[in-house]
Parts: sequence; C-alpha cells; structure tokens
Amino acid sequence: MAREISNFMLRYSLEAAELFGEPRKVLLSRLRDPGVVGRKFRWVDWDEYVGVMRPVFERIGSGPALVPMGQRYLNERYRTRSAHLYAQYRNWERMLWVAKTLMAGRMMRGYEIDYTPLGEDRFEVTMSIPEHLEGFPDFFYFLTGVWTGSSPQAKLQHTIHSLEVFPHRAVADEALVKEIYARAGRCCGACR
Repeated sequence: MAREISNFMLRYSLEAAELFGEPRKVLLSRLRDPGVVGRKFRWVDWDEYVGVMRPVFERIGSGPALVPMGQRYLNERYRTRSAHLYAQYRNWERMLWVAKTLMAGRMMRGYEIDYTPLGEDRFEVTMSIPEHLEGFPDFFYFLTGVWTGSSPQAKLQHTIHSLEVFPHRAVADEALVKEIYARAGRCCGACR
C-alpha cells in the first residue's frame, strides 16, 4: 500500500526498536530513503514499513506478548512534544480527545482512536486500523500496548479491566488509577 505511514510514526517505531536492542543503523539501512526519517510531513509505504519493523517484532515476541512491550515503550521512552500535549491535561477524557483529534491522523492514514465514557474516569477505548493493511498483526498488538500504557509524561496511570484485540480493531475498558507525578508547575521534560 502506498504512503500509509507517516515519518512521525516511523521515527518513534525506530525509537521503540532501539529500546529492544535493534541498532538504528541497521533499521535505517532497510529504508529506500533513510533521510525520510528526518523530514517533516513525509510518508512511507506500508510494505516498506513492514520490511523495516517485522524483523524487530520477530525477535522480541509476537501476538498478545507484544502488548506489555508496547506499554513498556510508552512508560520508558516516549519523550516527544506530543507527550507534552498529553501532559497538560488532568484526566483521561481530555487525553483521549487529544489522541482522537490530533494524534491519530499524524500516525497512519485511516488510523482511528475513539472512546465512550463508562463513568467517572473510566472509558471504553477503541482503536482501529484500515482493513487493507494486511500481513503484520504483531504491529497492531504492539500499538495496542502503546495506547493502553501509563505514561510518566502524561502524569496519568490507569488499569485495564478488559482488552480484546481483533485483526483490525482493539477495545479496552480502562480506568484512571491515580496521578503519578506532582503537577505543581513542573514541566514533564518532553519539550526539551
């Protein structure tokens, strides 16, 4: 499929791969144009993205085992200006709104996040990717882990009451547990 993955998503996929021990140089050598990573508003083909990332997932795990790996990445390494967007909100609903309206479209064409409130600080969150993106279910499991993980940058921690992952859709029932970092005028560090 042509031009499905943004260089924004590619960049942070490479960062995740580095966390799990894959040298960035090796990953970049798999791209037709390694310079695309550093350019703004560029997109790469789905098939090329799969070629770069599949060997990483084959080494670190597969299927449901990749959900906690995605959560680990969010918790340990997500250090972007986007994280700063999340950090300025005080509850999951506002954070999910940012994900739905600002983040999803910057990641992948046709990627969507939506949520339904189930009570105070409890939500059903649904993520979907286009059905024509075939052949790489491990990526979807990992991405599911990323959006169900707690983040120090967002200063929010939560628990997952249930999670179902389908070929192109994942649904989680999540509740806020507590704020894990003091908010008193302290920058999260994401903008540095």
